Amino acid sequence: MHIRIILPSFYDEHGKLVKSKKVFVPCVTIRYLAALVPKQHRVSVVEESVEEIDFDEKVDLVGITVQTFSADRAYDIAAEYRKRGMTVVLGGIHVTAVPDEAALRADAIVIGEAEDTWPELIHDFENNRLQKRYEKPARDSLGNLPHPRFDLMDPKKYIRSFFSPMPLIPIQTGRGCSHDCDFCATTKFYGAKIRHRPIEDILAEIKSSKGHTFFFVDDNLTADYKWAKEFFKALKPLQIRYHCQMDTLVHRKPELVELAANSGCFHAYVGFESQDPEVLKSVNKRFNQPQEYKNVFRLLDKYNIACYASFIVGFDNDTMEGMEYTVNFLIEQKAAFAAFFPLCPFPGTPLYQRLKDNNRLFFDDWWLHKREFREKMNYVGIRYADNQIPGYILSRQALHDFYSYSSIVKRFLPPRKNTMFSFLANIDINHRLRFSSLNLL
Repeated sequence: MHIRIILPSFYDEHGKLVKSKKVFVPCVTIRYLAALVPKQHRVSVVEESVEEIDFDEKVDLVGITVQTFSADRAYDIAAEYRKRGMTVVLGGIHVTAVPDEAALRADAIVIGEAEDTWPELIHDFENNRLQKRYEKPARDSLGNLPHPRFDLMDPKKYIRSFFSPMPLIPIQTGRGCSHDCDFCATTKFYGAKIRHRPIEDILAEIKSSKGHTFFFVDDNLTADYKWAKEFFKALKPLQIRYHCQMDTLVHRKPELVELAANSGCFHAYVGFESQDPEVLKSVNKRFNQPQEYKNVFRLLDKYNIACYASFIVGFDNDTMEGMEYTVNFLIEQKAAFAAFFPLCPFPGTPLYQRLKDNNRLFFDDWWLHKREFREKMNYVGIRYADNQIPGYILSRQALHDFYSYSSIVKRFLPPRKNTMFSFLANIDINHRLRFSSLNLL
């Protein structure tokens, strides 16, 4: 039996499918789902942003992992396969949040985590007794999980360093986050309790991957300080380099950051979100203290860890002047990278429910109506007052300013240790933004 697993791309603001020659990091989800397929079956994976889907090739079962921003594309893919008489299964964070919506567009859906449901679904399909829904409680233990099937990946489709035949390899060390921020869909999917994989299992996966550089995809690798210390100590002998995600509280644990740096961390994504304490309070991220943000940058810089600063824009009190202040702050701190994500009400989150209850959404299922908001520069369907600026407009301006040549010069000159990679990457980002359909620069 041939099983195909697909990660859809998404439609841009013009309704065009987004494609790339290469992407930064391969998707771990579809390779992990492939590893859960019993060995007697043939399995193939398609990461649509860099690969084409052959709808006419006969496959027995199609599994599609659905994210909110790609939901409309995922449903289009499902329709194409079903039109050809092939069986389609939908799963993922979005399906778990809106199962009734997804069930209308598939032969079966998987709700929640897949370790126990996906193999059962395959067995049922093989024996002609496919059910409409599969859902089981998440495992308490994440021990003995199979390693993702990166052997199914074409390394040439991903950005690689000159010295490595493999791209950046994503690794998941655990699931869940104790912070439970109002806007976060991942916490609603994996839960507020952190479940770690055994450290020896993670080390074994790293060794078997043949990679040199890794990305630990956990939303917050340092949330459990005690575990993180043991993990960083165990990593050090492997002499790898890696990216990870941290919270702003790490500045209070300098010994943890030192251990991370000594174990190979050279790049940290940090969710600052906002410099407005009232905004942080409104989204249940009170532990972020804007007056302490400088300490985060100083500590990471001390240990030569490049900071990728993440902000959310489009809150009711956000202004263009406030955005300019944030960008100038990041330039002063010599942030290596920054992202400015438009406020997005993901289904299943408290943020979504609050906006829905207050009649702040044009459509409850805004992800299926994105093109209708194109002229308003408001692709998540939030109702803004006339004097408010939608997040997408703020995001575009912030990207324009942060990745401008003048900003890059200020942030990287005079040269500092281990900043060449970040400098060249910033030049590349500037070029991509300048010549993208967004025409940002």
